[in-house]
Amino acid sequence: MTESGTQNESLYVGLSADSLWYRACVVQVQDKTTSVLKNYAVSRDEVNWRDFVKTIGDDYLDRNLVTAMAFDDRCVGFYHIEIPAMNQKQMVSVVASQAEIQFPLPIEQMRYHWHILGEKDGKAAISIAAAKSDMLADTVSQARKADVDSVVLRSEAILRAVDFLCDDLRGDFNILYLCEEDVKLLFVQNGVLAKVTTFDCDRSLLADEQSSQVQLLCLDIQNAIAEYPVNENCPLLLFSDEVESFGEMVETLLNDKGVETQRISGDNGLQAEVVSLGTALMTSDTAQQYDLFKEVYQKTSIELKEKSGGKKKILAVAVCLLLAVFIAVSYGADKLRIAAYEKQMNTPEFTQFQEIHRVRTAIAQQRVDIPALIEKINQSVPKGVTVDSLSVRRSQRIAVGASCKDPKAMYAFTEALDKCKGVETVRISSQGFDKKKKQTTFTLTFDYKNFTQKRKASK
Repeated sequence: MTESGTQNESLYVGLSADSLWYRACVVQVQDKTTSVLKNYAVSRDEVNWRDFVKTIGDDYLDRNLVTAMAFDDRCVGFYHIEIPAMNQKQMVSVVASQAEIQFPLPIEQMRYHWHILGEKDGKAAISIAAAKSDMLADTVSQARKADVDSVVLRSEAILRAVDFLCDDLRGDFNILYLCEEDVKLLFVQNGVLAKVTTFDCDRSLLADEQSSQVQLLCLDIQNAIAEYPVNENCPLLLFSDEVESFGEMVETLLNDKGVETQRISGDNGLQAEVVSLGTALMTSDTAQQYDLFKEVYQKTSIELKEKSGGKKKILAVAVCLLLAVFIAVSYGADKLRIAAYEKQMNTPEFTQFQEIHRVRTAIAQQRVDIPALIEKINQSVPKGVTVDSLSVRRSQRIAVGASCKDPKAMYAFTEALDKCKGVETVRISSQGFDKKKKQTTFTLTFDYKNFTQKRKASK
């Protein structure tokens, strides 16, 4: 594709990285037509992150570049709540109170953002994307090195790229994205990303459709779809990276299991750049997105520093004047706001919501004791096993991701964990092999006390 347009027009750059490559995509929007100008893919062995980003800037010195970076969102959890329909300004505090109940950690330790999935019968369905603040630190550091304008979720970038490559993509649907490092299953409601399930996989073990690993992967995909009944019967769009044979194999196996899939093909070699493409597209429009980095990252360009540096005194005076005006206006506004709140509090809907909130708060007090759970897991870990992750979600089985050199250690870990008080039905839900590290990777799931599902008796 050829570049056109004036020098004053902005170009949109999407940046992404995996374990092997730095990737980028440069997009131009002119007369409501989106064009891909250039794709970049450079081995991480050849260049560092800062120099890679600088190379792109050097290629477009005479153009204004708006940049965004994709965030690997494996650590992001999605929570779903239902509240009475109201305007979005009123929803802010209501969603915050419900999020505090849903989150496994104190809300002060979390970063979250939410979207409305839809409204029906006076109720609003809300999806909340959240991650522990500490988990965002490395991405913030990378964003500052590149001095990008924004950071977006990798899964939302995939959704945006698929939307760009497909015609008339609307309503509810699911996306299965197959790449070299993992497999992502995206659930979309009314065009909004509602949930993401990530499956770790070693492509070298998935070369044969008769392989137990690829059979297990397809079974996991089928079960994940069944566990999200809202989208269970929605179309499944399958998009694979440059390894087309893998996509064809998964499509065949899923169809054999009764899961109908629709293949999506990219043109002009875009498939390998799908994440960076979607990231660039997200910077070129104002479509809603989950912004987990709003309060922890802001672009700090040299130009911005120079503009603000010589105006500190004027700024201080302006702030004082604005503060005086704000205090005066706030006093009058608060009186009106209090009267409006008192009127809302007398409605039956508010009374019903208060009761729901009271019940949920009582339930929240019975949440799992995370430190105690971690202690039980640590006490059960045998020699040679490394615990890599812990997933705790209400009404779902606890999931522990781990790795080991000797597969026997995996079974020893399973047996030791099954003997812990409060732990029941420990199972190996997935298993793989890391060819680089030459070790077995696996996930154990189990029920824990009353946190997952009701049982007749507990240990």
